[in-house]
Amino acid sequence: SRGPRIVAVGGGTGLATVLKGLKAVTDNLTAVVTMADDGGSSGRLRRELGIPPPGDARNCIVALSVYEPLIEDLFDYRFTGKGELTGHSLGNLLLAALYDTQGGFEPALNAAASILGLSGRVIPVSSNENLILRATVSTGEVLIGESAIGASGASVEHLEILPDDAYVSESAVEAIAMADLVVVGPGSLYTSILPNLLVRGMKETLQACSAPIVFVCNVASQPDETDYIDPEDYLRALYRHSQISFTHVLMNSVLPSVGNGEDYEFVRPRSEIADFKGQTLVHDLIDLSNTVRHDPQKLADSILGILKTATK
Repeated sequence: SRGPRIVAVGGGTGLATVLKGLKAVTDNLTAVVTMADDGGSSGRLRRELGIPPPGDARNCIVALSVYEPLIEDLFDYRFTGKGELTGHSLGNLLLAALYDTQGGFEPALNAAASILGLSGRVIPVSSNENLILRATVSTGEVLIGESAIGASGASVEHLEILPDDAYVSESAVEAIAMADLVVVGPGSLYTSILPNLLVRGMKETLQACSAPIVFVCNVASQPDETDYIDPEDYLRALYRHSQISFTHVLMNSVLPSVGNGEDYEFVRPRSEIADFKGQTLVHDLIDLSNTVRHDPQKLADSILGILKTATK
């Protein structure tokens, strides 16, 4: 297979963005995806069928597919009307069917990769299929579940994953051990990124990795979850919860003006970050058609630049 071995860790649209850009330059992509989603179609399937939440994995499958435009239309199609299918996406239902027929979620993802021609693979962060987030927020309230935490609007003081003996999957350990580079983020800090880093064994797995470990900082703050506009705040929260250190931090350099009524701010890049001993990089990463997100190609170019520099 062509290209470097790159592992991307996260969830949601941030992880999909990384995959879309990198699949053009390597077939050796591994997406390690969170299993803590409990909202929307994923949450309903999780409760009704007892399966892991398929939504984040579905986004990765769409991003990695060589048939991306067609697969995106099909997998993201949501049923309408008044029946029990209302609100479910076709991709989530397909993964639910594969879960039943293949005997587990990771075999289901492997089957989807074979069927859809993925430029890489998607693996769950943990073999435990019932992960739940629990957060203590600034009001003192304890919130249970990804959807409640992401919509609370209160600052997260402490985040943990349940059950506390949930261990990182063997496939994730193997992929990271063999990686030429590991990418963490971008994405929702407390509900997409940290849930992967909190599972037992992930810290030790990343500490043992000899490859560069890159944190991609968000372009903008996220209403209701993080109002951070300083990269130091992201790194402080990551280290406080996971004790994981990064070799590089990649930040966006372009700061468009924010219109009246917008409830976000752009993250301010910094050439130096307190207590961070790795390398900081500030590049134009913004998607001009959606300025709160990264451009997949710009992001891929910057990640490959880090890899080339690290391997000289």
